[in-house]
Amino acid sequence: RERAAAPPGADGAADAQVAQSALAAVLAFARARQAPPAKFAEWLGLACAPRLESFSGRELALLARSLALCAPGEASLLAAVHASALRRAEAGGLGQLEMLDVCWALALAASSEPLRTSRSAAAIVDSGVPVASLMLRGFVRKSSLMAMLARTADPADCTRAQLVDTIWAFKTSAHPSAPALLERALPAVHAAAAAMAPHELACVLYAYAAVGVPGAVGLFRSLAPQPPTSPTRGRAARGRTSAELQAEAEAYAQQAAALAAAPTSEFALARFRPIALSHIAVAFAVADPDSPETRALVGRVADAAAAQLGALNVHDASGLVWALAKVGVPHAQLLAGVAERAARMLPAGAEAAGSGAHGLDGGGEPFGDKEGGEAFDWLTTRSLSRLLWAYAEADGVSPMCARTRALLPAMGARLLPQLPTLDDVEIAQMAASLAAVDAPAEQRAQLFAELAREARPRLRRFRPQALSLLARAFASARVHDELLLNAIAEAARGQLGRRFASVDLAQLVWAVATVRADARCACGFPHSDELLHEAHTALAARVAGSPRALDSLGQREAAQLVWAFGAEGLLAEGALTSCLLAAVMTPAAERGGSATRNSLFHLEVRVADGVEGEPISDK
Repeated sequence: RERAAAPPGADGAADAQVAQSALAAVLAFARARQAPPAKFAEWLGLACAPRLESFSGRELALLARSLALCAPGEASLLAAVHASALRRAEAGGLGQLEMLDVCWALALAASSEPLRTSRSAAAIVDSGVPVASLMLRGFVRKSSLMAMLARTADPADCTRAQLVDTIWAFKTSAHPSAPALLERALPAVHAAAAAMAPHELACVLYAYAAVGVPGAVGLFRSLAPQPPTSPTRGRAARGRTSAELQAEAEAYAQQAAALAAAPTSEFALARFRPIALSHIAVAFAVADPDSPETRALVGRVADAAAAQLGALNVHDASGLVWALAKVGVPHAQLLAGVAERAARMLPAGAEAAGSGAHGLDGGGEPFGDKEGGEAFDWLTTRSLSRLLWAYAEADGVSPMCARTRALLPAMGARLLPQLPTLDDVEIAQMAASLAAVDAPAEQRAQLFAELAREARPRLRRFRPQALSLLARAFASARVHDELLLNAIAEAARGQLGRRFASVDLAQLVWAVATVRADARCACGFPHSDELLHEAHTALAARVAGSPRALDSLGQREAAQLVWAFGAEGLLAEGALTSCLLAAVMTPAAERGGSATRNSLFHLEVRVADGVEGEPISDK
């Protein structure tokens, strides 16, 4: 420690010995995947930061990777390593591989969850989010070294491992040059995909889905060929010539062989670990949700995950359930099994989260090893809230069994103490999830009272998506918190045309009309007339500007708008009504060209009076 604290340069041999000792020590901690003690981390900064120029390019890269693996909170030292690497790269003294290693290390160290400004100071401390990583995340997004790597890297000359590291680093850092680099790397990924290990393939596909690279859909479909159509047999084959039947059989054999050879075949997926299965399913659901290839692929992934149910952790399970809901694939065995495990053994710590090189080498106990009672870390809380949301969305695809439906409110109740650590969208998603299940009246009242208490002071900072979803949740649950509804209305007024997407408008309009139509709510939805007319004006203006303005609406959202505007007498013949009816009748995947024209002959909306027993549903 005394040597490290001495000014560098006085004794060259001593400087070299201190630097080499520091590198050897940090390598040992990194190989053991063990965080060093605080005193060692302090010594490391003293030993390395002033002596970085004595490291060779390869040693500098090794130091960066080791710090990212065992001491990612050393933000000052990592920033100093970045500065040294940038100086060398600009002078031509740092090779392409060393530059990639430093960028990879910075991306890994900065990959902790970014802090939401809506959280309180106490929640920041309690949630366990490394504050140093928050500084690093913004730093890496503007990294000049990563910009230089994006300009000079040639994906065609990379080895498979280097290609995966490059793609992962740029996706994780959210660097502005990521879309262009990933698009340039598409041919190399096509060529290398068949030889990639399962975790590498999952990492690459997840990156392409997250970044949203144009042209990546072709990559996804090439890796998940559509299952072959069975050849015609029996009575159906009558009237067919032998040549036609032979050609059909040969085509079937070729399609079956292509599917068996694909990296995502049933046999290949059996070798995937649960975290890779989750990433593959989420990637396909994001990048190409409406294709038959994706539906077949997600079904195969669910089969493989159900066979490894005992190894699933909550983070992987939330991704799998969400993908099933997004693509519309029912899988009762996986849904019921995950809910049963989540309710029986809720997670107790961060060890269940992935901690490997690409976020795909997670370890730890699947759902924790203790029966409830312990505090959750921030990542587990987030994954559990997402799991609840995924189940609520999947309910429309494959209705939950009674046991699963009964388990979800208990999971929500366990998350109540963690509400301050959730952001605005996560709180709204939890509310929507709990509104979709049949909790006992007393339990539901308690859950929604806690949600309202947490949301009210933060509503001014809620994004439009969160405001709309929260309003929909309370309307669906028939919980009329007047203070909350008034705060939602105040936050939304005057903003609908400028900030709210069409999907968000549909949810808010449905919530406003539903509360107004509910005889149990004496106060109604505050400012409801103003909100409905503002939303109607905003949507009409969008349709007038572009006939395809409502293509983002699903059939459910379009039906919500038709019902809500019709119930309020706002659904007159015109372009908006025509587009809404077209959206109701046509799945989003089948829409193309200009919006379908529908002649509106007569639309009659009947509102029943005095109906007390049936809750108004958004299904």
